Amino acid sequence: MQYPSSANERIKEAWWSRVKEDEMAYKPIRDYGLISDMRTAALVSLDGAIDWMCWPKFDSPAIFCALLDDKKGGHFSITPVGAFQSTQKYITDSNVLVTVFENERGQVELIDFLSIADDKQSLYRVIKGLSGEMEIKIDFRPRFNYGRDLPIFDKNEASIKVTSANEELELYSQIPLQIEEDARVGGVYTIKAGDQKTLTLGRSGSIETSAPDVDTVLDQTVEFWRKWLVTCPYKGPWGEWVSRSALVVRALTYKPTGLIVAAPTTSLPEEIGSNKNWDYRYVWLRDASMVLAAMFHLGHMTDEGQRFLKFLADKCAGGPANLKIMYDISGNLLDGEKIIPELEGYCGSYPVRVGNEASNQVQLDVFGEVLLTARRYVEVVGELSPELWDSMVAIADFIVDNWRRPDSGIWEERGKPRHYTHSKMMCAVGLRSILAIQEKTAYSAPIEKWSKAHKEIRETILHRAWNEKLNSFTKVFDSDELDASLILMSVYDFLPATDERLRSTVDLLIHTLGRRGLMYRFKWEGEEIGASEGAVAIASIWLAIHFIKLGKLDFAAEYIQALIDSANHVGLFAEEFDPKTGDFLGNFPQLFVHTALIDAIHDFRAAKQAQEKP
Repeated sequence: MQYPSSANERIKEAWWSRVKEDEMAYKPIRDYGLISDMRTAALVSLDGAIDWMCWPKFDSPAIFCALLDDKKGGHFSITPVGAFQSTQKYITDSNVLVTVFENERGQVELIDFLSIADDKQSLYRVIKGLSGEMEIKIDFRPRFNYGRDLPIFDKNEASIKVTSANEELELYSQIPLQIEEDARVGGVYTIKAGDQKTLTLGRSGSIETSAPDVDTVLDQTVEFWRKWLVTCPYKGPWGEWVSRSALVVRALTYKPTGLIVAAPTTSLPEEIGSNKNWDYRYVWLRDASMVLAAMFHLGHMTDEGQRFLKFLADKCAGGPANLKIMYDISGNLLDGEKIIPELEGYCGSYPVRVGNEASNQVQLDVFGEVLLTARRYVEVVGELSPELWDSMVAIADFIVDNWRRPDSGIWEERGKPRHYTHSKMMCAVGLRSILAIQEKTAYSAPIEKWSKAHKEIRETILHRAWNEKLNSFTKVFDSDELDASLILMSVYDFLPATDERLRSTVDLLIHTLGRRGLMYRFKWEGEEIGASEGAVAIASIWLAIHFIKLGKLDFAAEYIQALIDSANHVGLFAEEFDPKTGDFLGNFPQLFVHTALIDAIHDFRAAKQAQEKP
């Protein structure tokens, strides 16, 4: 692969060449673009294959999952026959994806989108001949229920019905297709300059028997994304990255509830061949404060904040002890974690997981994040309803009673609970937040109790998390372990960025965990840095915000740019990167990377403007 050198060019297009072979092969995670209708999403590769799509919701079973098993998983491929080059980009200010194929005979455009103007929920794939002519091969292989259920096809004059035990879809095609013996539908067709052919997949009976007015549906879909983006005004450095990240956040939002998934995929590995594969198609409360901070910067704090805090209040009705760290997109509890043994995992990275066992962990930092979210909401809106206040009081009291407990930490480690510094810090941040809310709203509150606990937590952290030998704070109390999450002491103003202990800590983290402007989370016991996972993308943003607070904007810009330079060809980020190869690792695209990037860019602009004032 050869990518243009400029970051601004890379967000517009990527150059990619390959020879299409009969056998599927795993493609780099970074070679995919995302389309969405705010109910589900699909990943479309640079060779025109949809290798991942759940139906009908983000967390429903996948109907195309070649991403997790290139032979059994199923895909929907529209690809030139023979050798070709391709580029891919979004239609400006939208989540409509355009792939252009080119070979020695001609040029063809493939437009992919999920319709969002109505509730019919249809996938559109529009093929346009731009010049010359080109043979296109269509390979439609749905594999329901994560590849475990083969489809039954029933062809009629206008379409092909596609059924399984629990689903009935319909494929409409303006290109003649044949039902093949190996549970697939396929065909080869020559597209000439000026031709336009559409394939549409949707619920059975929802597709017109005559050709849908695809141009109208396309225009409505593009207009939907653009109208929303207009409500997110931003003018300043890296503006196109703010817009793209805002569109990703919107694409990962489940429209019926307003909840936002951490990523639309499951089980993309943190290390190729490892079992560090998790399901991220759910809603993490920890992400809430970052998401709502980004929404504030984009001018959407009031509605989204009110809706999310109401969701939290409902979940706290039985007491904060019942609050989980994550929920499904409908706001329900997760039903454990299951393995799909039939799928081998991305590049053989078994197992493939559905559900997330970490949902039952105790992670104390989440309670602090919830109170921080409420504080940010009050700072914008100026008030908090009595019902929401009562819920926040209950959470604050829970922190007072439980902050001394060990927990599983921000990285959701599946070993024995420990006393993580970040978890304790967020308990302190949470109590500081509710004290600020009380001062703003003048509600009656046990201020003395909260203030005393806040002071005790701070003193405990400064004593037990500080390692004199390292001249650094540590990941866990009374240890010598380092962790990138310690940078959040600066981000969340637990200590001033100028504090010598904090500056020494960040310097050591950069020296120990940093690589090429990126940073690993921590060092696994008995391993070299980076031996079993990639650099975590969000740490670059934490460093940028730290240097913004120090007034070192040149340093901050370098870290923001280092992350941007690691994006894929359409401006998307994964959870992790391999700094040596640039390969993406982990689930993709990742919500908190995009929201954190919005925050950092806005903070940078504000700091830059403050510096430039006479």
